[in-house]
Amino acid sequence: MSYTQQDLEIQGRTSQPSENSLLRTEIFINNEWHPSESGRLFATHNPATGAQICEIEEGDKEDIDKAVEAAKAAFQRGSPWRQMDGSSRGRLLHKLADLVERDRVTLATLETMDTGKPFLQAFFIDLEGCIKTLRYYAGWADKIHGKALPVGHVPHSGLHEQHKVKPVVPKDPQRDTAIKESCLRLGSLHSIHISCSLSMTTIRATRPIKGVPT
Repeated sequence: MSYTQQDLEIQGRTSQPSENSLLRTEIFINNEWHPSESGRLFATHNPATGAQICEIEEGDKEDIDKAVEAAKAAFQRGSPWRQMDGSSRGRLLHKLADLVERDRVTLATLETMDTGKPFLQAFFIDLEGCIKTLRYYAGWADKIHGKALPVGHVPHSGLHEQHKVKPVVPKDPQRDTAIKESCLRLGSLHSIHISCSLSMTTIRATRPIKGVPT
């Protein structure tokens, strides 16, 4: 679905959460909505008008503990999450991205009412970034490359910096010449820069493409 700027401005001014909208004010823990353990609520206001938007359940230590326990349980052996493969987890993230995209106008309107930022910024930056981030990590869910981020040595944490071992490749003039000739045959780009690191040998080939002005 495509939107013009005028369409978005009109929807941003007129869209209001209805009684049956997706607006929920409870605390979301373990895939369920819960009232706060304390029963306390806090109000959120539209900074542009000062009008109260709604009252939201106020999370406290007990609610945080409940969320942490739910997260720990999800990673226990035999749990549904641990038994789910990477591709299935990726599909769940894609489904969440689909839902955010479906209700993008409503979510951007709520963000604008709650923070006072321009509607177009909420729609094109905040919601766009949210959708793209979900899809990015959904794509990585079933990819295994054996890479680790270099976090450095943290005592007693079990995390250690990854050390890259550079393989030792003996010099082979015939092989190096063959690779260089293969590089020179490539013609898909106007200028080709190929670096082939072989032991201490680096080949950089640059060749203009026939028929393309330089």
